Amino acid sequence: MVFEYSPIDRDNGQHFRLLTVYPGQKGSPIVCSLTHYGLGDLSRHKEGLYQWSTGTPFYHPDQPPAVPWVPEYEALSYTWGDQSVLRPIQVNNREFNVTQNLYSALHRFRKSDEKRALWTDAVCINQADNDEKSQQIELMVTIFVRAKEVLVWLGDSDDGGDLAMHLIDQMGGSKEQLAAFDFAASDWDGPLRDPFYGIGDSVNEYHKAYRQFLGSLGLMDRAAVDEAGLSALDKLFNQRSWWKRVWVIQEVTFPQNVTLYCGARSVPWESLENVIHNRLNQTNTELSRIIQKSGVATLSAQRAYNREWTRLFGFEMTPLLEVLQSFRNFQSTDPRDKVFALLGLASSSKEMALPRPDYKKSVSIIYSETTRAIIKHQRNLAVLCLGHFSCQPQPSQHDIPSWAPDWTVVPDVAPLYSSLYQASRDHPVEGPDIPLQPDNPSDETEKTSPRGDETNLLREPGKDKVQAPLPATVIYHPAPATSGPDQKILSTNGILWDTISSVTRPMPNDALDSGEWKYIIRDWEPDGLESDPESYPGLRDQKPLKAFWITLMRNQMFMPENKSPEAWDEAHQNYHEQYLVWMGRILAKDIKHSLFLKWLEQFPLESIIDAFSQQIQEKLRGWKFCVTKKGYMGMVPNHAEPGDLVCVFFGSKVPLLIRPTRRDDSCFTVVGSLYMHGIMSGEVIDELEKGNIEKRTFDLE
Repeated sequence: MVFEYSPIDRDNGQHFRLLTVYPGQKGSPIVCSLTHYGLGDLSRHKEGLYQWSTGTPFYHPDQPPAVPWVPEYEALSYTWGDQSVLRPIQVNNREFNVTQNLYSALHRFRKSDEKRALWTDAVCINQADNDEKSQQIELMVTIFVRAKEVLVWLGDSDDGGDLAMHLIDQMGGSKEQLAAFDFAASDWDGPLRDPFYGIGDSVNEYHKAYRQFLGSLGLMDRAAVDEAGLSALDKLFNQRSWWKRVWVIQEVTFPQNVTLYCGARSVPWESLENVIHNRLNQTNTELSRIIQKSGVATLSAQRAYNREWTRLFGFEMTPLLEVLQSFRNFQSTDPRDKVFALLGLASSSKEMALPRPDYKKSVSIIYSETTRAIIKHQRNLAVLCLGHFSCQPQPSQHDIPSWAPDWTVVPDVAPLYSSLYQASRDHPVEGPDIPLQPDNPSDETEKTSPRGDETNLLREPGKDKVQAPLPATVIYHPAPATSGPDQKILSTNGILWDTISSVTRPMPNDALDSGEWKYIIRDWEPDGLESDPESYPGLRDQKPLKAFWITLMRNQMFMPENKSPEAWDEAHQNYHEQYLVWMGRILAKDIKHSLFLKWLEQFPLESIIDAFSQQIQEKLRGWKFCVTKKGYMGMVPNHAEPGDLVCVFFGSKVPLLIRPTRRDDSCFTVVGSLYMHGIMSGEVIDELEKGNIEKRTFDLE
């Protein structure tokens, strides 16, 4: 008979299922049972009742906590693999089909002499029940943190897997070797002290002692890896899909014990971190390049970062927008999981109300609600700069509005998204869709997920063992209100400043690679630029030629620590002469600027000019030059067109380019962020405050 799920009790506390795998010999059928357990109401005790100095909650005598017992279990982190190839197992005496990869994992982790409790999403969550999936997502961090160990299944050991795992063990230290390192506890004795990473003033001493320990084992000296080893590591890191699966990020970020398994071999996560840390410090090595192009270094950094902040402050510090952007190139089968899988990592718990996971909603609605929640919480429009940005943008496959990033698209161009600019100064975001007050969810509307809040202490009956506190509680909230019945419209206030009058052709990628781009830049220069006696609009002390090369560099240059106007003017003059030399307008003998002459005493002219050209080159891919009707120069996305409007929206550090829709000039689509020389430091806001221009509301779709 085919297995059928019994419903999880979602009304009486938080519940989940565990899979018990019964012992068996190699090759015998997988036999399991599936059991419900309650996680308890972990949000009962608020933060003020938690004693961080001792790591224990303060219990009011009249309100003892009811924390149910959950058996010791391990959580499985893996990829589903090909879902068209299924293998049968037995669950509660019924047939249950799983993918080949999970089938292999269950065989690998099944014990021969005793049963084993595992949590695995494909079995422990009813994947056909969208309501249950949405509810269980809210428990994911809790489930993985409470696990005795997280078992990362990379797959069978074919294609060099054995050799790769052996090398990680050799270079990073085996489990036994790492366990032998005894680091004295620091003076800080809080509940979240991590003996592996160290803390406070002891961090440097710890790492010094740790490196000495690795050196004593000979691990630090094993820099050479032969061609076969490099090939095996490359296949392990870059050809196995686990490293790029978006769900694995939270599965390894918070848990204390994580072990990697490939075939019969295993290594602790700390061993992998040693390899990453030591090899990335050895620049220009093939192994460093293998690590950098994979997702392994990103995962390791996120795990270390969150553990550090959790240890120090008891909660994570990474904003949701930063998390979404950092892991944008990680993959998921369901596009909605590009958001759902990362909600547990954000520092939103007591600050930001997140839209609840809901698989009944479309991708477009989920991405739109998430964007609105970010705007509401951050009180700015930074998220609008991360939309459909590519050298050759394509229409969204999921009908996502232009103001909401399509997280399924990995941009091949870096958007202009920088705190260096202050186009709207400190003017907060405003508009009909933007509440005047930040998040403050009421008791009637907030929905908490038990990520451990302050009652995160589990005691098995008859034992005193206490688990470590979990990250703070996530607050889920009803979706932010939209403008009228159309959820795809975002209404926000700003200033219409200018209109694009002309654009150059895009910079071809092959020109950037071949060096021909320098001659295209010369073609970009407006006619008469060098001899134009007029000042640049809004900047009386700046000539158009100087404004042109500053625009190419988006005013991002290596500037002196001395922020005085005189020091900056000197630096600009130095760069100006470098541009003239680069373009062949003056020779080395014509250089007059003192700073440039001082550099020539230390470096060859060729190396100085090469460094200058590289600063320009790295900013050109996916961008082109434009001029506006008012005479401003700018760098705009490749898909910008004449007639596009330059706007400064309140709450945006950079101007945004918008385009009237064909059906109605009262609605606009967001083309992208742009650099426009002369309005990046609040000049438009100055004109508003002088009464020379007026603000208006824009309906973006």
